[in-house]
Amino acid sequence: MDFFVFAKVGDYFPCASDTVKPEYLVWDASMDANFKQIELLTNQLYTISEMGSAVFGDLTNKTGDVPSGSALRRLMMSPLAKARRLANRFDPTLKKIISASAEIMGTEIAPEEITITWHDGLPADPAENAEIMSVRTGGKATLSQYTAIQRLDDMSAADTDAELAMIRSDDIDSSVGLEETALEPIEGI
Repeated sequence: MDFFVFAKVGDYFPCASDTVKPEYLVWDASMDANFKQIELLTNQLYTISEMGSAVFGDLTNKTGDVPSGSALRRLMMSPLAKARRLANRFDPTLKKIISASAEIMGTEIAPEEITITWHDGLPADPAENAEIMSVRTGGKATLSQYTAIQRLDDMSAADTDAELAMIRSDDIDSSVGLEETALEPIEGI
């Protein structure tokens, strides 16, 4: 108890004339100060937990646009690094558990033979992927028209065949009647 000094009624703090005079601590009850404090604590939470604000959908510091796939990855670098560390930590243990479970069911699988693929969970950006493919292949097609229609429209094989037949018939119909018109000379030129 010698460490703590308790003030009693009538106690005072003697000060020299050149020192700062002790005063009461006053709480600034303005809303702006409170919101700044909340923002500071939230940013510290993001930093300590290694989870950026983008994890919780807080993109208020950005321009307001929806981020592309690569921009979202840049915003999520810290959480992705944390997830990678956790995956590396749990990977050997999960392989041993899978191996032991398989052994219980009568199948011998060594943990070294098991491969676990960990995905980051971020959505793929199809427009960005198409642009990258176009650059890497020099602008050549990387996907057939049939496959593109089937994937994008989630169609069965029969529906895709029918759609391609309609597209081809539209191409034929639009090309009929298009003939090269000869240029007539203009008088006075």
